Amino acid sequence: MPPSPQVPAGSPPSTYAIASMVNREPGAVGRVAVLTIQRAIWIGLGLYLAGISRSKVKRGAFLASATLTAVIAARLIVKAKQ
Repeated sequence: MPPSPQVPAGSPPSTYAIASMVNREPGAVGRVAVLTIQRAIWIGLGLYLAGISRSKVKRGAFLASATLTAVIAARLIVKAKQ
Protein backbone atom coordinates (compact mmCIF):
# COMPACT_ATOMS: atom_id res chain seq x y z
CA MET A 1 0.00 0.00 0.00
CA PRO A 2 1.38 3.47 -0.88
CA PRO A 3 2.31 5.87 1.89
CA SER A 4 -0.47 8.03 3.23
CA PRO A 5 -0.49 11.63 1.91
CA GLN A 6 -0.15 14.32 4.53
CA VAL A 7 -2.80 17.04 4.41
CA PRO A 8 -1.81 20.43 5.82
CA ALA A 9 -3.92 21.58 8.76
CA GLY A 10 -6.67 23.97 7.77
CA SER A 11 -7.01 22.56 4.24
CA PRO A 12 -10.45 22.69 2.63
CA PRO A 13 -12.74 19.67 3.07
CA SER A 14 -12.20 18.59 -0.54
CA THR A 15 -8.48 18.09 0.15
CA TYR A 16 -9.26 15.77 3.06
CA ALA A 17 -11.80 13.88 0.94
CA ILE A 18 -9.31 13.48 -1.90
CA ALA A 19 -6.64 12.29 0.55
CA SER A 20 -9.14 9.70 1.81
CA MET A 21 -9.76 8.59 -1.77
CA VAL A 22 -6.01 8.29 -2.41
CA ASN A 23 -5.81 6.15 0.75
CA ARG A 24 -8.69 4.02 -0.60
CA GLU A 25 -10.88 4.59 2.43
CA PRO A 26 -14.47 3.35 2.15
CA GLY A 27 -16.95 6.01 0.98
CA ALA A 28 -14.24 8.44 -0.09
CA VAL A 29 -15.10 8.33 -3.80
CA GLY A 30 -18.67 9.40 -3.02
CA ARG A 31 -17.45 12.29 -0.86
CA VAL A 32 -15.08 13.42 -3.61
CA ALA A 33 -17.88 13.23 -6.19
CA VAL A 34 -20.24 15.31 -4.03
CA LEU A 35 -17.58 17.91 -3.27
CA THR A 36 -16.58 18.10 -6.95
CA ILE A 37 -20.21 18.72 -7.90
CA GLN A 38 -20.58 21.36 -5.17
CA ARG A 39 -17.45 23.12 -6.40
CA ALA A 40 -18.77 22.95 -9.99
CA ILE A 41 -21.97 24.69 -8.91
CA TRP A 42 -20.01 27.64 -7.50
CA ILE A 43 -17.75 27.77 -10.54
CA GLY A 44 -20.79 27.61 -12.81
CA LEU A 45 -22.42 30.47 -10.93
CA GLY A 46 -19.28 32.53 -11.42
CA LEU A 47 -19.13 31.72 -15.12
CA TYR A 48 -22.81 32.60 -15.51
CA LEU A 49 -22.38 35.90 -13.69
CA ALA A 50 -19.33 36.63 -15.85
CA GLY A 51 -21.56 36.43 -18.92
CA ILE A 52 -20.41 33.10 -20.34
CA SER A 53 -23.06 31.58 -22.61
CA ARG A 54 -25.37 29.12 -20.88
CA SER A 55 -24.39 26.30 -23.23
CA LYS A 56 -20.78 26.51 -22.03
CA VAL A 57 -21.38 27.10 -18.31
CA LYS A 58 -22.15 23.52 -17.26
CA ARG A 59 -19.38 21.93 -19.29
CA GLY A 60 -16.85 24.56 -18.22
CA ALA A 61 -17.81 24.34 -14.55
CA PHE A 62 -17.54 20.55 -14.40
CA LEU A 63 -14.32 20.53 -16.40
CA ALA A 64 -12.74 23.13 -14.10
CA SER A 65 -13.91 21.35 -10.96
CA ALA A 66 -12.73 17.94 -12.17
CA THR A 67 -9.38 19.45 -13.13
CA LEU A 68 -8.96 20.90 -9.64
CA THR A 69 -9.79 17.51 -8.12
CA ALA A 70 -7.26 15.78 -10.38
CA VAL A 71 -4.52 18.32 -9.60
CA ILE A 72 -5.07 18.01 -5.84
CA ALA A 73 -5.03 14.20 -6.09
CA ALA A 74 -1.86 14.21 -8.19
CA ARG A 75 -0.17 16.59 -5.78
CA LEU A 76 -1.06 14.41 -2.79
CA ILE A 77 0.14 11.25 -4.56
CA VAL A 78 3.47 12.83 -5.53
CA LYS A 79 3.92 14.29 -2.05
CA ALA A 80 3.23 10.89 -0.46
CA LYS A 81 5.89 9.21 -2.60
CA GLN A 82 8.60 11.71 -1.57
